[in-house]
Amino acid sequence: EIDDLSIRINETLDRMEKTMGNLKYAGDAIAHDLRSPLSRLRSKLEVSLFEVEKDPGQAHDALQRALEETDQLLRTFQTVFAISRLQAAGQAPDQVVFPASDLAADMAELYEAVAADKGLDFESEIEPGVRAFGNRDFVAQALANLLDNAIKYTPEGGGITFRLRRTSQREIEFSITDTGPGVPEKDRARIAERFVRLENSRSLPGVGLGLSMVDAVAVAHKGRLVIDEGPGRFGDQGPGLRTALVLPPLQA
Repeated sequence: EIDDLSIRINETLDRMEKTMGNLKYAGDAIAHDLRSPLSRLRSKLEVSLFEVEKDPGQAHDALQRALEETDQLLRTFQTVFAISRLQAAGQAPDQVVFPASDLAADMAELYEAVAADKGLDFESEIEPGVRAFGNRDFVAQALANLLDNAIKYTPEGGGITFRLRRTSQREIEFSITDTGPGVPEKDRARIAERFVRLENSRSLPGVGLGLSMVDAVAVAHKGRLVIDEGPGRFGDQGPGLRTALVLPPLQA
């Protein structure tokens, strides 16, 4: 009995040590990733202070810009925290079997309207009756990030196709194909890193965390993020990009 108790105590201590290590990793990651956004906020506040001293009438506009930067920083913190939490835990919490086809249909209905507002053609191909095991909210957030990216980078007049299917290996694959400028093959491996933004995206809003979140969700579900070539060039569109969130087969 004493030996059994010693084993249980050692196992408990091992779990505690692992948990503390994961918390330290998450804290270090958050501190590192927020350094640049905080520096930008400080710079904006310094500029605002200078403008107010030079022309008190500009105080409202200066403070409004600083407030917008603060809101962006809070959104960045929330995303970084979610990524770090997933990476530290090693798996997504509260995983259950959920109707993936219903989730895909909900996302398609929502983003069809968003795409139409930008003058984009939106098509969806959803295999019925597909179920997946995971955290539905995290999967939905990952899909929202992929669809947001596709809409952001696809110029007016282009198209987006959203698909859900079971692959030949019975994996569950959500994919988004767009006719935007695409990503050079040499850059695809690093665009899922935190705060990485390619040169052709500098003029668009964002901080470069969308695909990092998708990748973290994929790994936390023992799945993967796939980034491939799009449909190719036609007219002034393309070559496009195909991104996919792939989840493991649902076990019987």
